[in-house]
Amino acid sequence: MARSACTEADDVETTPCTLLDFGATQAEGAGTIASVAIVNEGTADLTISNLLFNQTNPDFAVESVRRGTTEQVGPPWTVLSGRTADCGTPSGNDNTLVVDIRYTPSAIGADVDELVVLTDALESDGTPGGSLTVPLSGFGSDVGIGIVPSLGLEVLPQVIA
Repeated sequence: MARSACTEADDVETTPCTLLDFGATQAEGAGTIASVAIVNEGTADLTISNLLFNQTNPDFAVESVRRGTTEQVGPPWTVLSGRTADCGTPSGNDNTLVVDIRYTPSAIGADVDELVVLTDALESDGTPGGSLTVPLSGFGSDVGIGIVPSLGLEVLPQVIA
């Protein structure tokens, strides 16, 4: 079962920090993409060593990791510091990394998983190896839109199993 809020490591946040719901998405279709922003509010760069799915549901996949519009190759990925070491003023760095996740349901019905972001952030007890968890959910549906050349637009019926 997906949790309603994500776990945060020291000085690192994710947006959204609640359930990332893809809603109804046509099963066996092109899928839907949603994004998670990882923001480093700390005074040191953050290293993301891996992005994993907790339940290894193949219907969820990382589509891309980017800073702005530039795709980042990894792992690992670096999220630049958001604050300077002196007084914690904003660093001016682009301290956000965006993870685009594609949900492509393989069947009709509910899907859940969790994106786990493994980092070098410190845990609350001071040990390295912090992680962030973002719960994911979606619903595979057979709702779709078909185009019939002679008739125009046709809405296919919705069946909820």
